[in-house]
Amino acid sequence: MFKIETQFDLFQRIFELMKKEGKKAISIYDLIEYMDIEANGLKLLLDQIYWLAAIGLIALSFEDGNEGKETIIRITPLGEIYLKENT
Repeated sequence: MFKIETQFDLFQRIFELMKKEGKKAISIYDLIEYMDIEANGLKLLLDQIYWLAAIGLIALSFEDGNEGKETIIRITPLGEIYLKENT
């Protein structure tokens, strides 16, 4: 089970999942289905998703050190999550 305590933990998990699945977009429903998290993590996930969807902005970006890429996770107002890579 994956423990989520902070927003960073949450988005690190989303990033890992989408990279593993080779997806550029994933729905909230898919995310909940794929993630194996405890109740507190699920509450944080839903709280963050509703907040971010309300403003429709990016949530967090990651840098892949050896690839020199930055990946931005963006949540749309419809609750879809997208990865965008910048080189």
